Amino acid sequence: MGRRNRRKIELSQLKFLSYAAFLITFLITFAILAKVILVPLAFAAIIAVQISPVSSYLERKGLNRFWSIFLSIIGLVTVVSSLLIGISMMFTNVYENLPLVKSDLENGVDVLLNKVSNFTHIPKETLSGYTEVDGGSWAGSVFNIIEVILSNSIGTLTSVSLALLFCFFFLLYRSGIKYILLYKHSAKEKGKWKELFKKLKNMIQGYINGLFIISVLIGTLNSLSLWIIGIDYPFFWGYLGGLLIIIPYIGTLVGGLLPFIYALATTSTFWQPVSIIIFYALIQQLEGNFITPKIIGDKINVNPFAVIIAMLSGGLIWGIAGVILAIPIVGVLKILLLKYKSTYKIAYLLSGDLYDLEHVIPEKENHQGADLSASEG
Repeated sequence: MGRRNRRKIELSQLKFLSYAAFLITFLITFAILAKVILVPLAFAAIIAVQISPVSSYLERKGLNRFWSIFLSIIGLVTVVSSLLIGISMMFTNVYENLPLVKSDLENGVDVLLNKVSNFTHIPKETLSGYTEVDGGSWAGSVFNIIEVILSNSIGTLTSVSLALLFCFFFLLYRSGIKYILLYKHSAKEKGKWKELFKKLKNMIQGYINGLFIISVLIGTLNSLSLWIIGIDYPFFWGYLGGLLIIIPYIGTLVGGLLPFIYALATTSTFWQPVSIIIFYALIQQLEGNFITPKIIGDKINVNPFAVIIAMLSGGLIWGIAGVILAIPIVGVLKILLLKYKSTYKIAYLLSGDLYDLEHVIPEKENHQGADLSASEG
C-alpha cells in the first residue's frame, strides 16, 4: 500500500511539473510573439501609475475623466518633448560626429589591447577575440545601438504612441477594471486587494521617480568629473552613464568604460584615463552606499541574482525593452507572490535579504502569505 501511495505521489508530481513546463513554454512563446503589443502595454501601465495622481487631481477640481486624462498625457508629452529637444540641441555636435566618436572608441579598444598584451604577454589577436562582437569591438557595437535608437524614429514613435494610447484607456477604465477584480469579494477580501493595489502603485512610483532622480544626479556628477579631467563631450558621456543606470550592474560598467576607452584614444596623457576610473569608482560608491538607499530604499528590494536572471530573460524575450522592464516586473511579481500561501516562499527567494532569511521569515508560516515588505523594512 505504501509503495502504491508513493507511486501516486510521484505521478502527481510529474504531472505538475509537466503542466508547469507547458505553461512556462506557452507564456514565453506568447510573450515573444506578442512583443509588439505587450511591451507598449507594460510601459503604458507604468506611465498610467505615474500620471494617475495628476489625472485624479484634475478630476477633483471639476474636470471630467476624459479631459483630465487627456491633459495629463499632453502635459507629460510636453515635458518629455521639451527635455528631448533641449538634449538634442546640447548634443547636436555629438550626433553629427557619431562616426568619428565611434572610430575613436575603436582606436581606444586597440590601445587598451596593446597595453594589456604588453603587460600580460598574451598575443593581441587572442585578446581581440574576447572583445569582438559580430566582427567589431563591443564598444563599437554599443555605439551602433545608440545610433539605431537615435535614427529609428518611426519605430520608436509607433511604440510610444501605442503606449500612450493604452495608458489613456487604462486610466479611463480604471474604475471598471477595479470593480471587476473586486466583484463578489467580501469586504475583508476587498480591503486586502485594495492594499495590494496600493503597494503595487507605491512600488512603481517610488522606483521610477527614484530612478529618474538618481540618473540625473549621477549624470551630473559624471559630467562634472569628465569636464574637470578635460575629456571631450563630457556632458554627453556623463549623462549617457546616468541613463545607462536603468540597466543595473551592466549599464554602470558600460557607462564608465566608454569614456575611459575614448580617453585612451583621444588623450596623450596617462593620468586622464586613470582619473576617469578613480572618479567613476568614487561616484559609484556614493551612489550604491548613499544615494540609492536614501532615494529608492527598499521600494523593490530584489536580490542581484534575481535581477540578473530577470534582465537576461527579459533581454532574450523583449530585447532592450525587456532589460529595462525586468526590475519593475520582478518587483510586481514579488508582491503578487506574497499574497498567496502557496507562493510566498518564492517571493522570499527574490528578496534582497535572501542571504539572511532566518531573521526575516516569520517563525509561524500558517498564514495567508507573508508581508515581506513590512518584514524587510
